[in-house]
Amino acid sequence: MQDASKNAFIFTLSYGNNDNAFTPAPVPAQFRDVLVSNVSVDGAATSIRVDGFDPSVAAQNPENYAAVYHEQIRFQNVALKAVPAASIDHLKDSSFENVVFSEVVGGAKPWVISNSPGVTFLGTTTSP
Repeated sequence: MQDASKNAFIFTLSYGNNDNAFTPAPVPAQFRDVLVSNVSVDGAATSIRVDGFDPSVAAQNPENYAAVYHEQIRFQNVALKAVPAASIDHLKDSSFENVVFSEVVGGAKPWVISNSPGVTFLGTTTSP
């Protein structure tokens, strides 16, 4: 992908309105068992964004929903150039193998990770 004006990879439960603002889904869902393999990205507004459901920040009925983690998402042999850092939250039991960043926007570290147990970084992956 070259010069993607928006997102290279996004796994979110916050869906955009016409104004492109994100609001939580009314009922949590889950992404699982996904493989992204052999992809190059040269320029994008977002590199990798993964965010599950965090009831503590949800606008509607947070007491009715447990946290939802996306699971078993695997990235293999992915090259990311001239992109912002990856933002990972509420992901578990997933892996990044041979995921390489170059020219991260703003000179930032390539990974921003929270609430993500069991996530591994293998091969030549730029480690967090």
